Amino acid sequence: MAIEPSSNEVVSPIDGEIVDVFKTKHAISLKANNGAEILIHMGLETVELDGEGFEVKVSNGDKVEKGDPIAVFHTDIIAGEKLPNSYTNYSVKW
Repeated sequence: MAIEPSSNEVVSPIDGEIVDVFKTKHAISLKANNGAEILIHMGLETVELDGEGFEVKVSNGDKVEKGDPIAVFHTDIIAGEKLPNSYTNYSVKW
């Protein structure tokens, strides 16, 4: 599923745990308390930025609740690199 974000802040969509913050900061995987696994991928082709333009506010193993801020992405940096910046992808595994 892809969404067009209404702000540059990414919040947890679930109550659960941070499983992995990718070293390039463009993606975060979570596991919900009900066992669902979720991957949040910020932007398209943003792995190429190697972390530039992303501020991650969580670490592996952190417990989160729905609505907790987990990251911020800077659209001006993404746009400056000529990458698509209008969508954030959510992948869910039940």
